[in-house]
Amino acid sequence: MHFKYIEKRTDSIVLEGSGRAAGSKLDIRLRLRITEGSNESLVAWTAQAEFGRLLKLFGEKLVRDVSATIINDLTECLSTKLASP
Repeated sequence: MHFKYIEKRTDSIVLEGSGRAAGSKLDIRLRLRITEGSNESLVAWTAQAEFGRLLKLFGEKLVRDVSATIINDLTECLSTKLASP
């Protein structure tokens, strides 16, 4: 996957990514908004994805399971990066 910044602000970013998986094109648009609190920050995000033929090749359940794993990995990575000084 190759990602590029579409929008950068102090409280939000928008990324677009594209790539190939199993010979099928994959496009993702990710929007993150950060709200700072007194002791912590809240990150709200939305994502849109075009899976192309992946749904037909692997089925919705497998694509959902793999997506959930990737989302959890991303969330853990962001938490680790944001927690470090």
